Amino acid sequence: MRSTAAALAVLMYAMLATADEPRYYFDLPPLRADQALNRLGQQADQQILYPYEMARRSQANRVIGEFTFEEALQTLLEGSGLRVVISQTGDFAIVEDRSVTRQKEMSSVNKNSGLLAMLGALLASGTPDASVAQERGPRVLEEVHITARRVQESLQDTPISVSAFSSQTLEKRHIFSSDALDQITPNLQSTDQTTLAGNNSTSAIFIRGIGQTDPTSSVDPGVGLYIDDVYMGQSIGGSMDFRDIASVQVLRGPQGTLFGKNTIGGAILLTTVEPGDEFGGNLRLGIGGDHLREVFAAVDVPISETLRSRFTAGLRKQDGYVKRILTGEDLGDTNSWTLTGKLVWTPTEKLMARISADFTSEDENGIPFVFAAADETQTFMRAASAEAGCPGFNGVWNALPAVPMIRDLCCANDFMATGPYKNYGTTPLESKTENWGVALHLQYAFSEAVTLKSISSYRKLDWTGVRDADNTPLTILVTDYDSSGEQLSQELQFLYSSGPWQGVIGAYYYKEEVDDVVLVILNTPPPGLHSTVTTT
Repeated sequence: MRSTAAALAVLMYAMLATADEPRYYFDLPPLRADQALNRLGQQADQQILYPYEMARRSQANRVIGEFTFEEALQTLLEGSGLRVVISQTGDFAIVEDRSVTRQKEMSSVNKNSGLLAMLGALLASGTPDASVAQERGPRVLEEVHITARRVQESLQDTPISVSAFSSQTLEKRHIFSSDALDQITPNLQSTDQTTLAGNNSTSAIFIRGIGQTDPTSSVDPGVGLYIDDVYMGQSIGGSMDFRDIASVQVLRGPQGTLFGKNTIGGAILLTTVEPGDEFGGNLRLGIGGDHLREVFAAVDVPISETLRSRFTAGLRKQDGYVKRILTGEDLGDTNSWTLTGKLVWTPTEKLMARISADFTSEDENGIPFVFAAADETQTFMRAASAEAGCPGFNGVWNALPAVPMIRDLCCANDFMATGPYKNYGTTPLESKTENWGVALHLQYAFSEAVTLKSISSYRKLDWTGVRDADNTPLTILVTDYDSSGEQLSQELQFLYSSGPWQGVIGAYYYKEEVDDVVLVILNTPPPGLHSTVTTT
């Protein structure tokens, strides 16, 4: 009776646990396992840890219907050679299913026993010793350490939604810029093309639908961007290539407690590569479509046993993919170069000092916008068409209720649309950025449990962006943005970590001054108006 009661109790507990789990509707076709796991995690907003190479070689099943997340994972991976395990912290991890692997191996042996017997006789002398295989042991997932809570800890022990990627993972998945992170991160959207700035290095980042499309200095971003713990105060310059990045962490959800304001949607933490202990470096060359030419070089120079340094230089050029028919420029091009340097001094085991500097310069043609559609009844459209000599207006903007639908470059109508890779714009465009900064990190360990960190930084950002918003040969709406700003920040952190207890106490100072000049050119009804707006 006691065993029966215990079995009933276990059954009731399992039923209650299943009932409490949220259920989702999934519709996934049969895919490669790595692709299927990414889609499944995005649909349920769940983090899945899996070995990429193993998943890439496996085939997942179709999943359609309403399941709990665990049920969907089990259905997805059944018979694939992979299985799901749940850690003590509730994280989902994918490991190899040895039972399926053994079945496949036995099936292969039965089908090819004669051939294997002959090969075994011929190659017996070259067979590895069984002890070698035993020494290798089972394959396990590499432990990932992150700093999402200002202290270094295992990803599986961190009770927040985090996606963490090493440089090797980014390279394997062909993620070479910040704008491509949304391809591998659930609930993240990122673009370098915004409507007002007219600058190619603009970064508009959204996490779980929270972000900001306005990149101007008077509007704070909704997602914070940090490079080596230094906050980037403006959206301009946030779109960058991953040339010397060691890791990327994407924190989803409000992070104001530990990262301050402007992180209501989340935060993205970029960490650059540290100097090595030995002299050496690497060189990377790349060519590609649209005349892509890319060069990156890094060198580690140890100066002494306690002083190490690292220097990098990168250059990237590529033609644009949107052609201006009347003037010949290609928009969406890339022309940028960067320099970085880092010194790390560790005179004692308790003290560490790091000073870093970076410089980025970009000089490009402009954002690759094209003409989509127009409302021919609008005043600006009629005024520009009348001034250009569109038939029917006779120079009077209100002579017609709408711009006539004829194929004439003097008429601002839907015939201006030339497809996704061409436009009729003629206004001279410009997209320039000069961004540099220095940072000093100091860290002193009073004991194994208590550490003091100081992060000081200064950054200077100058940029211009000219945008032909109408993408026609007429002057309907043009914006010319010129910005110059600087930021100064100082942060102190007292970190405590002992056993199960961890804590952070900090203070933060931030000052930013930006001068913006925005020229908006509109073709209003006669006598016309040029409006200039200045903000500080």
